Amino acid sequence: MTAKVIALQNDYQAGKTSLTIEVFKFLTDWLNKHILETDKKYSAYLNSKGIK
Repeated sequence: MTAKVIALQNDYQAGKTSLTIEVFKFLTDWLNKHILETDKKYSAYLNSKGIK
């Protein structure tokens, strides 16, 4: 997914694409998935170290 975000950024900077609803939806979905799934896996470890 990171590669897709970088490709979107490169295309935008090169003038090949604009920031469309589809791009915003992709980024929102990606961020939510990352936060709610990937980052959440760290919560038990961090909580065990006293970080809340």
